Amino acid sequence: MSEEQAQGVKPGLERHIQTLVTSVTLALLMWTGVTLVDLRDRLARMEEKIITLNSEIQRAQSDRFTMSDWRREKEFLDERFRRLEEDTKFFHREDRPNGRGR
Repeated sequence: MSEEQAQGVKPGLERHIQTLVTSVTLALLMWTGVTLVDLRDRLARMEEKIITLNSEIQRAQSDRFTMSDWRREKEFLDERFRRLEEDTKFFHREDRPNGRGR
């Protein structure tokens, strides 16, 4: 090859390489843009789910059985149990003649 032909090939090859690099760069930029849009959409959906979960947690906390509820319930049941024991003792005394044991 002559020197003129070698120099003519070199700029043509450089243009092809430059076109290839530019195309790859644009493809990567497009992929980045699509990925960012997808991530933004996913983030928005996740934020909605978090808001929903927070509201469910708040609702569930108002329905829980607290320690004060337990104490109140225990006092009620203890009192009821005490009354049942007294009633049972009373009925057993009535079954005995003259209130004494058999």
